[in-house]
Amino acid sequence: MGRTKDSGLSAASNSPLRKELSNKTDALAFAQKPFDANKFDYESSKSKYESYLLNLKHVDGGSKAKFLKETLGYTHADGKILHQNLQQALEGKRPSKIENTKYGIKANFKIQIKGNNGKFEYANVTAVLQQDNGKTNWRIITITPSKKK
Repeated sequence: MGRTKDSGLSAASNSPLRKELSNKTDALAFAQKPFDANKFDYESSKSKYESYLLNLKHVDGGSKAKFLKETLGYTHADGKILHQNLQQALEGKRPSKIENTKYGIKANFKIQIKGNNGKFEYANVTAVLQQDNGKTNWRIITITPSKKK
């Protein structure tokens, strides 16, 4: 007795089960190899830096912008520098947490990021990146202060 296609459990290549298994396999494969920062390009994250992470007036991102400015010296105009320092910190790292969402694979990295000022050279942060379904590059979701690794 086979299951019907309507149950969503068929082995067809476009079935929900096949997609779910594929997403889990992708996440597992990702977790087992070091992060390739070349797949984390600035253009995929530019708007997130400008409108959210480095925007002191943003309702949700303002506290993150304040942390990035006061602790590490990043201002609204420093999105590209912040991105480059994130790339350096992420290269070769493995995520501390991976989650499959309906949008794609979300990965948390506990890293030390280099500052853009003389106040602190580095700070411990959790950077959350996402690889959207059907995409090969990653984009930044958020950066939060974290405790020591």
